Amino acid sequence: MMEFNLIITTQRGNETRCAKEIMVLARSLEVEDIDFARTRFPGLLVARLVGDPIEFVRRAKRVMENDPWAFKYIQRLVPVQKVCHAEIPAMKEALKELVDRIPQQSSFKVVVNKRGSTLR
Repeated sequence: MMEFNLIITTQRGNETRCAKEIMVLARSLEVEDIDFARTRFPGLLVARLVGDPIEFVRRAKRVMENDPWAFKYIQRLVPVQKVCHAEIPAMKEALKELVDRIPQQSSFKVVVNKRGSTLR
């Protein structure tokens, strides 16, 4: 699987249509460089885009709120800041790196959504 910084969900069987919709959305946001890959899970795509994925999702949300009928296949966009192996040492190291980016007096939450893993 490619390195990715965006997870996109769609209905099962609509992955190709969803990817085309993302391309239209990215073009409208002036994001030129975006690559996609299917995962082994139906309805789940990953993408790599140049730039900040969090800002991309914020901007995409505004576009989609202004014209909700233009987007039929994108269900959810999830920005990804760090990807690591599902092993405790790797996860601890990734978390240390991310915690340094969090401003003082802020809070954060770690969520693990797992598919096809034995991680408990």
